[in-house]
Amino acid sequence: MRTAIWHSWARMSGVLFPATAAALFFTPPDSSWVVTLATAAIASGGTWIYLRDRHV
Repeated sequence: MRTAIWHSWARMSGVLFPATAAALFFTPPDSSWVVTLATAAIASGGTWIYLRDRHV
């Protein structure tokens, strides 16, 4: 069960990182969503890297 949770989190963050990075790329710089998208991209990217290399 624990392994399944780690793998699902890794997959979710692996999808969320490129999605938020792409959304950030197409968001105008003066938008109020820039900080939120940048935070989500950094957090999901870091989570993805951490969970990708973790072997449970």
